[in-house]
Amino acid sequence: IATYIPGSMLLFTVWDQDGGIKTDDLLGKATLKSEEFWPGGFEGELLLTEDGSRTETSKLKVKVMPVYEGPESITGLNVRKRIMKTYRKQVEANPDSITGFGVRKKIRRPYRDLKSLYARKKREAKVALIEMSAPLRAQVLFVTRESVKGALTGDPDLPLSWRKQFRRIVDDIWQDVLMEVEIAVEEAKLGVGGQAYHDVLSLREVGTTPRCCSLLWARAFVLYHFLPFDRSFFGCLRDPVFLVLFVVSA
Repeated sequence: IATYIPGSMLLFTVWDQDGGIKTDDLLGKATLKSEEFWPGGFEGELLLTEDGSRTETSKLKVKVMPVYEGPESITGLNVRKRIMKTYRKQVEANPDSITGFGVRKKIRRPYRDLKSLYARKKREAKVALIEMSAPLRAQVLFVTRESVKGALTGDPDLPLSWRKQFRRIVDDIWQDVLMEVEIAVEEAKLGVGGQAYHDVLSLREVGTTPRCCSLLWARAFVLYHFLPFDRSFFGCLRDPVFLVLFVVSA
């Protein structure tokens, strides 16, 4: 439309041409506002109505592409045509943008990047704080272990052989305590980053297998059957050892 003025609305009228002496029948009208197709163009369906109010179900598929048809280039470089062509490409690349340049996205992107950077630095600070607590944590565990030993062997009438045995048992058990504490700390560190430290399969590889028929082996046997890490409560009910231990402890 050579005489189109930007800002004007387009009106589409659809007729049924019967030919002969019969008059043509009006099938419907559709309107397209200027901001819907200028300057980026429009391709889609418009609802047809008798008065163009878009309330019926009949549709008209149209494609409108504005083309700059101004006077010949003054400079000979076709600057205006190149600008319009570039602008149409911008509009096509950013269909959700009002201007076609994605200004809102460009404004929001630094904010999202800053927010992501803040969250990452916050996680790194938490991990660093956990790692800084390692010496203090080791000192607390050492003092706790010695306190447990002192409480068990503090009786002056306790035989020397029993005292040594109690200390050895505490040392053996304390290895498991240290391992559980370190596992919990590692899980906390990875949990800050949204990761998981162990699953059911990897838990089988933690620690060393105790010697058969030793005290540690008996303890591991009882713990696994009474408090298994890879079975639910209903799975435990199928284990006869669990049932025996459950009845004894009840």
